[in-house]
Amino acid sequence: MMISTSRVRIISAIIKREVNISKLAEMVGLVESAVSHHKRGLRQMRIFRARREGKEVYSSFIDPHVVELYRHRVRHVQIEISPH
Repeated sequence: MMISTSRVRIISAIIKREVNISKLAEMVGLVESAVSHHKRGLRQMRIFRARREGKEVYSSFIDPHVVELYRHRVRHVQIEISPH
């Protein structure tokens, strides 16, 4: 499965901490509507959950195993592209 670079940046940001959409958009350099669109797709895949606090909606990972798989894949890619 291929994943867009925007979704990779979103996943990387949310791995670090629970974050609301405004901060997430700022962190990944996208407009809020684009971040919302990507997050919707990731929620449908049951990767993220959303938590409402007042007017703010915060996103975090549902399953710590997903985080570990993502980190493992990132390390694998880094090894593949590093000069030997």
